[in-house]
Amino acid sequence: MTGFVLIHGGGSGPWCWDGVRRQLENHGHTVAVPDLGVDPTATLLDYRDRVLNEMEPIDTNDDVVVVGWSGVGSAAAVLVGAERPTRAVVNLAGTVPFLDRSLNAAFEEQIDRELLMSLASDTEEGGVAFGPAARHVLFADVPDDVYAVQVESARTQPTGSFAEAFPLTVWPPIRFVSVLGRRDPAIRFDAVARRTEKVGGEVIGLDEGHAPHLSNPAGVARVLMAL
Repeated sequence: MTGFVLIHGGGSGPWCWDGVRRQLENHGHTVAVPDLGVDPTATLLDYRDRVLNEMEPIDTNDDVVVVGWSGVGSAAAVLVGAERPTRAVVNLAGTVPFLDRSLNAAFEEQIDRELLMSLASDTEEGGVAFGPAARHVLFADVPDDVYAVQVESARTQPTGSFAEAFPLTVWPPIRFVSVLGRRDPAIRFDAVARRTEKVGGEVIGLDEGHAPHLSNPAGVARVLMAL
């Protein structure tokens, strides 16, 4: 069976994958859900190493799909795919990094940064956190009970890694797939799709918002198992 590595985005944690994880495990697959933590000094390579260190449940499996949600999660997924064999690397509702350029550069082209910053505020920990307005914009299609868990567990999103150069100068030889919500107000669908195709990747569009793994975990699991 396939091993799935599910990487959360900034401000979230492993729990955001609970619905997708259950779906995959119910079909007999093995799932690793690493925690990137909230260290404001962490680099993208630190995130990669944390994922690799928490892949023990599937470490001997070469049939692996690595999935990253949002910007940081997707960047970490690409770095993991460059480090070990995978069947596919998936960008879920995130951006596609530029080689040897910062995540900020990718964000400028591929997301509605003005919108996201209007929903967030600086934190004492040196990062940002989304406020209540995000419920009606980024997570409008997420069920109330699922959203409540995310709010109760929400963490600061460190931003230090946004400014560092992406630590690859050559795109890795991976099967790369962007799974994007057509109703996602955070990303610029066409820009992410163009960048995905430029690196030789594939684009799958879903009728979802910014958090398809929360709004439709069964649908996301079906997409992942079909890769």
